[in-house]
This record gives sequence, C-alpha cells and structure tokens, in this order.
Amino acid sequence: MDDLEDISMQDVTLHASADNEPPRKKVKTTTTPSSTPSSSPPTTSFLTGKEGVCRIEVARVEWMTTTPWQRTPQTKSSGTGFIIAATQLANENLILTNAHVVRSSVDIRVRKHGSTRRFAAQVIVYAPDVDLALLTLKGCSLEDQKEFFGDVVEESSSTNKLSKHALELADELPSLQESVHVMGFPTGGTTICITEGVVSRIDLVMASAFNILLAIQIDAAINPGNSGGPAFDKHGKVVGVAFFKNTSKKTDNVGYLIPADVVRTFLGRCKLDRDAGTSTYTLSPSLPYDWHPLENASLRLAHKVPSSVHGILVTSLLIHWMEYLKKVTS
Repeated sequence: MDDLEDISMQDVTLHASADNEPPRKKVKTTTTPSSTPSSSPPTTSFLTGKEGVCRIEVARVEWMTTTPWQRTPQTKSSGTGFIIAATQLANENLILTNAHVVRSSVDIRVRKHGSTRRFAAQVIVYAPDVDLALLTLKGCSLEDQKEFFGDVVEESSSTNKLSKHALELADELPSLQESVHVMGFPTGGTTICITEGVVSRIDLVMASAFNILLAIQIDAAINPGNSGGPAFDKHGKVVGVAFFKNTSKKTDNVGYLIPADVVRTFLGRCKLDRDAGTSTYTLSPSLPYDWHPLENASLRLAHKVPSSVHGILVTSLLIHWMEYLKKVTS
C-alpha cells in the first residue's frame, strides 16, 4: 500500500511527440481515497498464549475389567495442557487438562512450548464428570518451577504470585460464527499446532457415561493429542478446552470444547472441597428427578397439558429430595 501511495503522488512529466506541439509541462496527480473501508488485520493476540501451553506425555497401565487381578501392558499417549492461575485453590499455578488424558497414569511428563526439557507432574484433582484434571509439578525445586511457569507477577491487592504465562478464562460463552483458534500438540508432530475455526453450535453432549455436559461445537480441526488444549477468542482469552471430536464417517470437522464457564464452576467446586479440608473431589450433582419432554402430542393429551404450556414433565422425584423439599417448604 505504501508503494501505491508513493506512485500516485509522484510528479508525472508529459512529453510532446511532434515539433509543433506545445512545450512539455508537469502535472501533479493525486488519488482519491477509496470509499470502501479497508478490512482491519486479524487480531493475533491469541499467539501470546502459546507460552502457557504444554505437551503432556503419559505412561498408563489400566485394569482389565474381565480379569481385574490383571493389568494391561504399559502404553504411552500424549495430550495438551495449559497453565492456569488457580488462585481459588491455593497461592500457586497449576496445569489444566482433560481427565481422559491422564486416566490410569503411572508417569506424567510435561514439556513447555519451545523447550526440550520435560518435568515430572502429578494429578491433584481428577474430575471425570466434566473431563477435567489439575496437575502440578512433582518434586521440582523453586528454580524448576520458575523455569516452567516463567516469571511471576505479584498482585498488589493480595499475596498471590501468578505466572505471566497463565491463561485467562473468557467471561462469557462465545457467539455463533465467532472465530476461535485451537492450540495443542496433535498427532503428526511434536511442536505446537494452531488451527482456526468458528463456533457452530452450543448444545448439551454426552461427556461421560453418567453425565451430560454443556459444550461448544466448532469446525476447527481437533485430532488426537489436542485434548486438553485451549481455544482462544479474538481477545486472547480461553473460551473452552478441547476434549473430543465426532469421528462418524457421516460428519466432517465436528469438534467440541468444554466452555470456560464449566471450567470456572469446576474450580469453584475444587475450592469448596479444599476449604472443607477434604482431599477428594465432589462430582457434579445429578438432577434429583426423572423427566420427559413435552413434545409428543399423545403424551400432552394423556396428562391434559394445555397447548399454551411448554417445558418438561417431571415423572418422579427421588425420596431424599422429597424429604428435603418438605423441610424447606414447611
């Protein structure tokens, strides 16, 4: 664009081609700015977050369900995690990843982007209901902590010492068609990989065998090894954590993120457990009743539901919840 502007503003000399034509003169031309505004360059603030992303290498041994006195041979797998300032839990920096990444692990090693050194890590919170886990470095000195987490930034309002590489969670759910960038260490290499996509849908999905989870569907490529990696919005904040993709042959580019709100709720439950002095994790509460959607016309007719009424039909209520409701309503 600079070259075009320089050319448009230069002096242009006009020469006479015949002897009887008037002498040459100089004419200065200018260009009129285009009425169509130029598109602003895409934001790259999410690139600053790559310093907080790490590769997680796991050695696992699982129990055999048919012969529980035996174990499977040791296998290796890898995933992604990122540094999060879990000030709600303690005055420390932790690593957030998916629970299935570190499931049945016997050894965990983490490696920062741009580094060749691997650090031993251990699981301190395992939450299969929301497929999240928190890791901390294992048996590392203060020098090792500083090397992995980087310099700390002390908050003036407290004694918290936060890593400058700690990633910040988004405050709200992204909008449909909003652009997102997923970072991780997927299959095909050992260096960080960045893919781009848009938010296609926000819906409930089956996160585990016993829990349905709010999830963000995106069309960015998510492959084995991306699990636990952050997805950034245009402001460089984490809108979700990659945790699985639809592998059906009838679908294409269907990946899912655990929203930042779910991560924030997970950290809040961890804080409640720690404040209570327990070292265990409290699973997400399940609905205390059975229900059925009011979409079937015959069902609505059988229960005499007016056409103006919409929602769900509660078919049964757990006994202990009935006793609880009696107490709070009496």
